[in-house]
Amino acid sequence: MDYLGNLNLLRLNNAAVVSLKGKTATKVCIVIPCEDNDIYLTQGDDGKHRGAYLSCSVAERREPSERGHTHYARLSYSSQFREAHPKETEAPVYFGDFKPFKSQPQSTASLENANAPALEVSDDELPF
Repeated sequence: MDYLGNLNLLRLNNAAVVSLKGKTATKVCIVIPCEDNDIYLTQGDDGKHRGAYLSCSVAERREPSERGHTHYARLSYSSQFREAHPKETEAPVYFGDFKPFKSQPQSTASLENANAPALEVSDDELPF
């Protein structure tokens, strides 16, 4: 079974919407503090960030919601983060809902786009 859903990123701890001005454009962006949400950052050999991982759990609801959502996403913290931030982690952060979805076969074009290389950006500049 496949599931379709939404994640409300503004439900994450201290997340905010801001406008960031780059070299060629100003764009509306979501800022999510890594240290407030136990986001694990990875770096390559060159020191550039390669990944930002947010742990979550997805569980089945006791009863489907009014909109047919059967599962929810909840922020999941590492034990080290829970020990260091007991007050911030005592109440669960629910930030997503999912419902069953019948998937359509993917075209070859969408598979090619899925394997496209990630945009590399130095730490001192924005990609726009």
